[in-house]
Amino acid sequence: MLKSKGLRYRKPAWISLEDFVRHDLGPVKPLLRLAFLRQHGIGYDETLRTCEDWAFYMECLLHGARFLIAPVPGYAYRMRPGSLSRSVLTLLDYAERNLQKYIADPRLQGREEVLRLLKEKLREVRSNRRYYSVMAPLKERNFRQAVRTWVRTPEFPLLFVARIPRILSYRVRRRMVRLRLGGGQG
Repeated sequence: MLKSKGLRYRKPAWISLEDFVRHDLGPVKPLLRLAFLRQHGIGYDETLRTCEDWAFYMECLLHGARFLIAPVPGYAYRMRPGSLSRSVLTLLDYAERNLQKYIADPRLQGREEVLRLLKEKLREVRSNRRYYSVMAPLKERNFRQAVRTWVRTPEFPLLFVARIPRILSYRVRRRMVRLRLGGGQG
């Protein structure tokens, strides 16, 4: 996960609130002291069906938590067909809601770099939403919906072209993993 974020740690390093937002470290799984959570009344936002880890970690960091990141994989993440993590548009909706909430959070007043990073992430999420609003129906073979959305999203061709290097890189990496695992075919 860290490599995919462009992070290369050879030894443990402290993560600031800015680092957390800049590198989108929501998928990290820190160990937290229960006493800290109780002291600050921090818990998961039960209204969120996804992206709840990110919001939980933001709360911890805003209350003074310090995360030490170790360059050692501690778990494997697997997505199954039908899992909530596979619904890109749902993920983007929750991500947008989280970002808007923290951009308006008075605790971040005076934290210009964090606010700048959050606004940048919000622009990315909205761009991704426009892209996937066309791609999701295409992948589901709902061509009528894809065309309707494409007509309302004139920047879609540019969004698609900008993603070609990432799409190709993903497909090459996936193919390499299959070859290493002996899957061979497609």
